[in-house]
Amino acid sequence: MSNSNDFIIEDGVLKKYIGKELNIIVPPIVTSIGDFAFCYENPIDNSLPLGDELGSIFIPKSITAIGKNAFIQGPMFRLYYEGTEEEWNNIIIESKEEWLLDPEGEVNIEFNCGISDEPNATDDVIYSTSIFQDLAYGNLDDNVSCVVKKIGGNSDVVIANTYRGLPVATIGISAFANDDNLRSVTLPNSLSLISLGAFAGCENLSSIVIPDSVTSISFFAFCGCKSLTSLNIPNKVTSILHDTFSCCTSLTSVDIPRSVTKIDHGAFDGCDKLVIKGYAGSYAEQYAKENGIPFEAIEE
Repeated sequence: MSNSNDFIIEDGVLKKYIGKELNIIVPPIVTSIGDFAFCYENPIDNSLPLGDELGSIFIPKSITAIGKNAFIQGPMFRLYYEGTEEEWNNIIIESKEEWLLDPEGEVNIEFNCGISDEPNATDDVIYSTSIFQDLAYGNLDDNVSCVVKKIGGNSDVVIANTYRGLPVATIGISAFANDDNLRSVTLPNSLSLISLGAFAGCENLSSIVIPDSVTSISFFAFCGCKSLTSLNIPNKVTSILHDTFSCCTSLTSVDIPRSVTKIDHGAFDGCDKLVIKGYAGSYAEQYAKENGIPFEAIEE
């Protein structure tokens, strides 16, 4: 799976994919894909996998424009778009060429797709939504609800513990991504999962408390939240994934519990002011020392 180090991104524009992964997830902080972003620049450019080897590219709903010849020419990969076909048709696409077609001439893209954060899940995440107090909710199954998308322009959001009698257990993929109005969020105590890119690019988000009920925080969840200054990781979380807090440039303090035994490379990229707080002898201390991040021991 790709991470932010696999891309050259400038002011929200994905200029170039430089990774080697065959299953590519475009980060939700990207708002447009530049010309030739996934193409060879010349015949001897070996920075990208060959066109007939590329597996899949997941495109988030944050994308509003796609430049000329953005994708490798060839039918042996597939695009997966987070939004609907109608939303896709609203994207400004400079050149609609054969990369949109499979060998049978059909459109080479699937809509209403998501990326499951459940380790054993294989199906695309497709939500049926309804709107309540400026938030779109969907039922993941008969037992839990999910916040799918923020609809209104409120700067301070409070998410209820239940919706239509079901606990709100998940913040969906890119649910609040790139919302410049968002200042503070109160998360429910029923929450267990914060999905991929849920708050990515919310540059003015300065206040959020992750409840103790949360067990999993996914890739890019808070990437680019430039106004966040401190966070506490709940003690049910066992890993911090790549780019979860990358580019949080104002982040000065993160409390990491003993339960965390894995922190991916790049989890805190661009957090130059960060001090990690944790227990002496914990994995948090080991990670901080290995990555040159100041560490402050929490008293027992």
